Amino acid sequence: MLGVVLMLCPVPALPGVAGLGAPTQTQPGAGAARVDRVLAVVNGEPITYSEVLEAIALMPGATPAPTLEEALERLIDARLMEHEARRYLQEPPSEEESEATLRALMDRFATPEDYRATLRRLGVAEDYLRKRIQRELIVDRYVDRRFRPLVQVAQREVEEYYRTVLLPDLDAGSPASLVEVESLIRNILEQRDLNRRISAWVDELKSSARIVRLPLSEPPQSDCKFD
Repeated sequence: MLGVVLMLCPVPALPGVAGLGAPTQTQPGAGAARVDRVLAVVNGEPITYSEVLEAIALMPGATPAPTLEEALERLIDARLMEHEARRYLQEPPSEEESEATLRALMDRFATPEDYRATLRRLGVAEDYLRKRIQRELIVDRYVDRRFRPLVQVAQREVEEYYRTVLLPDLDAGSPASLVEVESLIRNILEQRDLNRRISAWVDELKSSARIVRLPLSEPPQSDCKFD
């Protein structure tokens, strides 16, 4: 499932970000660009502070909001999955598919200006949004082809979930029958199995990846170079 969700709220304040090499913004008209920081390097590809902030802005609402470290780890996982998917995916999503997804996202807004205003409020550049959509489509397609065919849920698992998890929460006066909720339960269990497989896959990717996490308390040198 595509993870890009535009949240109608500002980028959350991140605990402990102040003083950790956060990017600075010059005053309007100063003629200088924002200074960014590299927070991690995954198999030679840097992940910057601004990327992490934009990723947080596009995350579904979470309470409490993810910290900088948590968001960075999610981006590291996503980058590892993307690298692997690009290696083996024979038919990656086309630019047309990415644009169609972006248009569908824009259509959720009343007007194009509402869409642009939301991006400005979140501090998300449309170029980043386009790249994020393309990255997620690549991973989604790879996961669907590699792992989803392996997902299987036995009938006894469905019945056990209904009996031990769902039934106690149903209205005691007129509880839904197993037949009525079987499809829902199966979807839940299939997604749980798929998530387990993805988690194990990411752990395997991490074990052989070259990941450099730069100290958040010490901004990296501006002349750092990565292979």
